[in-house]
Amino acid sequence: MAVTANFRERAFASVTAVADATMGSATVAVGDSTPAETQSVVYEGQTVTLTATPGNRYTLTGWEVKAAGSDTLIKVTTDAEDANKATFTMPATDNSITATAIFAVDPDKASPACVLEDVELAIPSASVENKGTSYTITVPANTDADTLAAAVLKFTVSEYADVVTADGSVWPEDGKACSMTLDTPVIFTVRSEKCRIGNDDTAKADYTITVIRAKSTECAIESAKLGDVVGVLDQAKKTVTFTVPADTEDSAVTNMPLTFACSQYASIKLKDAEADWVNDTACGMKLNEEKTFVVTAEDGTTTAVYTVVIHRAPSDKKALTGATLGDIAAVINEDSHAVTFTVPADTTDSKLGEMILKFTCSPRATVKLKDAEDNWPAAGLRSGLKLGVPATFVVTAENVDTQEYTVTVNREKSTEKAITEAVLTKTGGTSVKADISEQNKTITFTLPAGTTDADVAAMTLKFTCSQYASIKLEGAETNWPADGQLCGMKLNEAKTFVVTAENDGTQTYTVLIVRGKSAAKEITSAILLAKAGDTTSPATVKIDNAKKTIDFTLPAGSDTSKLGEMILKLTVSDYATVKKSGDTDNWPAEGKACGMKLDTPVIFTVTAEDGKTTQDYTVTITRTKSTTKDITAVKLLNADKSVIAEGKLSGTTWTITLPSDTDKALINKIGTSTDVFMQINYTGVSLAQAEGYDDATGIIGKWSSGNVMCGISPNSSKTFTVTAEDGSTKTYTVEIKYTAPNAPTLSGGSATRSSKTAATVKFTSSEAGNYFYKVVDHGAAAPTADEIMKSTTKGTASTGEITFTLSNLTEDARDIYIVVVSAAGGESAPLKVEIPAYGSGSETPDTGKFTITINAPKGGTITTNRTKADKGDEIIVTVKPDSGYQMVEGSLTYSLAVAGGETVKITGNRFTMPAGNVTITCKWETATTTAKGITSFSISGVVGAVNNTTNTITITLPRGTDVTKLTPVIATNGVKSLTPGSGETVDFTNAVTYTAAMEDGSSKTYTVTVYVDKGTLADQFWDKLTDFATQVPWWEYAKHQQSTSKYPKYW
Repeated sequence: MAVTANFRERAFASVTAVADATMGSATVAVGDSTPAETQSVVYEGQTVTLTATPGNRYTLTGWEVKAAGSDTLIKVTTDAEDANKATFTMPATDNSITATAIFAVDPDKASPACVLEDVELAIPSASVENKGTSYTITVPANTDADTLAAAVLKFTVSEYADVVTADGSVWPEDGKACSMTLDTPVIFTVRSEKCRIGNDDTAKADYTITVIRAKSTECAIESAKLGDVVGVLDQAKKTVTFTVPADTEDSAVTNMPLTFACSQYASIKLKDAEADWVNDTACGMKLNEEKTFVVTAEDGTTTAVYTVVIHRAPSDKKALTGATLGDIAAVINEDSHAVTFTVPADTTDSKLGEMILKFTCSPRATVKLKDAEDNWPAAGLRSGLKLGVPATFVVTAENVDTQEYTVTVNREKSTEKAITEAVLTKTGGTSVKADISEQNKTITFTLPAGTTDADVAAMTLKFTCSQYASIKLEGAETNWPADGQLCGMKLNEAKTFVVTAENDGTQTYTVLIVRGKSAAKEITSAILLAKAGDTTSPATVKIDNAKKTIDFTLPAGSDTSKLGEMILKLTVSDYATVKKSGDTDNWPAEGKACGMKLDTPVIFTVTAEDGKTTQDYTVTITRTKSTTKDITAVKLLNADKSVIAEGKLSGTTWTITLPSDTDKALINKIGTSTDVFMQINYTGVSLAQAEGYDDATGIIGKWSSGNVMCGISPNSSKTFTVTAEDGSTKTYTVEIKYTAPNAPTLSGGSATRSSKTAATVKFTSSEAGNYFYKVVDHGAAAPTADEIMKSTTKGTASTGEITFTLSNLTEDARDIYIVVVSAAGGESAPLKVEIPAYGSGSETPDTGKFTITINAPKGGTITTNRTKADKGDEIIVTVKPDSGYQMVEGSLTYSLAVAGGETVKITGNRFTMPAGNVTITCKWETATTTAKGITSFSISGVVGAVNNTTNTITITLPRGTDVTKLTPVIATNGVKSLTPGSGETVDFTNAVTYTAAMEDGSSKTYTVTVYVDKGTLADQFWDKLTDFATQVPWWEYAKHQQSTSKYPKYW
């Protein structure tokens, strides 16, 4: 059998399985081939198996199989057992086939998230603020409605969610124009995936979106107007400047309305004002006044400060609108720019120059003298102009344009025709002014007494007339010269002069010259002559015309017994007379016997020629006071005035030496008995014994009378002061010396305190025998030798130094008088030894390597607190001047007792002992004057050193003195009051200031320093032995135990 086969070409194509990779995957297989995304060759009729693998949250919803270039779907059969598999039969095509797996979200696995995570509005600088389901978008302040509506709004929401508007429209993920308006909330709904595909309406959320505008920070003035004037803005300098028209009045500016245009939303106010500026309000400003305005932005914090000022356009006006010269108004010709003043006829250049010239000009224009630097002040200024001399002034407009004006001052012709002054002048001499009677038109000259016609004719007559007037002698052809000429007149002769004014008016004057009575009333010279005919006066004269006194002074010693017969000659002013008080006739010019007494003033009265003018002069004749003041003789007299002995002068010391055989009874009477007298002859007016009789005030008589009792005991002296007639003084010493026959000579007396009640006395006797002594109060009257020898206190004296101890003293200073009676019965003159007060420093032991010697001249005493010392010891010096003496300031010194030894000034009455023997000295001077102020200062009998040059006082008190309660005794001179006062208790722990209110109104202050003697080294040692608890020295405890035992001195 024949088989016929018909063959045709079998069609094939590729098959590819595709899927959204985010949702799942798909493969294709043919027969037993391995599933793959693509099968390259699949023949028609073959069964193609498609397999889908869904993603985690997806499910397969179907297949879409199409041949390339065809929209016809190829039928697919789903596997009944596996929903993810399907088959189709390969059609006859050679076009590739694509099988697309269609996936969808599995509703059971859909996301419920519906959160609006972010909102973005495409406007630069826009900001988003989220509060819950509300979003507020703040756009810049300058955002307008169109910009906002066109801005793209984009949302960021939960994954798988979307956004829909109120009308259900889905908002694109890339956003779109928001079409929103400011401050209008819009609701947007965020739908979750579950809401969308699962129709779960609970899985969605509404959000409110509101767009607002930020507050503006713009704060500028964009424009400003003042009335119709537009301001010029300078935004860099923040200024607004208005320039108003030149003719704007100052007063008009303040009412001009001021308007500002500022940044949008900004406000403006005047600085420090409470309310904002209301446009079109009157500005309230003045020209060139700056005011500050503050622009505040909408945000309320951003501000800008502007300065607003109003200027006025410069004026071009430059006219002189008025001018005055004093009270005179000018005539101004604006065409010729000429200014003319007409002043009164009597105006002079000098007066014109001082007149105040004022100008008024165009508003804001200035005027000044041409070429001057400064403008003419509105209040005017002295003109400085001259008559008829033009001056150029320049007016300058506000815009600096200028206009010159010529100012001229003319004068009216004068009508004045008076003689204002007339003077007669002697050639090379004085001038006389006339008395002018304008009412009577007379000129009268009154010349001094004694003027003659010849004098008058030779005098120059000069007139001063009204300005611009002339004068001539009546009938003369030429005018009288301005500088005058010889008058050619006589006394009491009247002449007529004619004055012609500038305007030719005339006036006649009668000129008369007369001589007046003299009023001179002085005594011009005076002379006192011994007798008529003499030309030389024995007296000097002093005329004091201020005090109206005439004093004649005769030489000292002149004989005035015939003073009244001396000739007094007085010269007085011309034509005047002089008369002695009580006389009826005038005193003759040639003089006469004065009839005056010494030191008795007499009045002489001078009467001038006019008979009514007088002057009294006091005339006194005195004699120069003598300066002599010498004691010329000194005698010791018995009661019958017989001479016992006469004195001899050596320097200023008168010494009466009694014979050694003088009766002892008389010796005992001299100085104490009322029947032994002293006669002292002297030159001067008075003589006074220190602390004794003064014959200037005494009633016994002069010392020269021999009636004054002798107050000087043998071997003692007194000081006498002679006062001269002129008040000067001279001091003498009068001493009486007596040496008994065979009498011992005593010397070297000293006394050293050992306690309050004891002292050691030393003296030297030239012969052995018995010594007697008597102790008296310091400064008391000296006892006689008999009184001393009657004393029961005595001892045995050896030749040489004798020492004995006193034990019943008080602590005060005392004097001891010692007499030695030799074995032959000769009595020594009493020796006086001063015992210092206890605590005055004398108890300081005289121990040491070096000696201290006193070498003081007569005039006082110098004592020290010790006579021996070692180097470094403190030496205290006490100086006591005798009555009538004082120490020369700065003369207290010590010198090393070696050849060429150094001399050192002692200050503060103390010094430190050098390594060598020293000698102390000083100089004395007569106390002629007493210093004004504090003259002495003492405490407990210790005298301080007063220095009235440095106003310092120093005083050294005994060791142990309590300086906290001291009571000084103070003497003063010329002091009205003293603080603290004398006798007032004061603490001297530190230096104390004393203030003296002087009688002359001034004041002096003194610094008082009190030192306390340190005592011996042993004293200082004991002071350092103290109770450890109370620091009280042990000797303070010990001294209170004296009732049971005796302690050394130091206790």
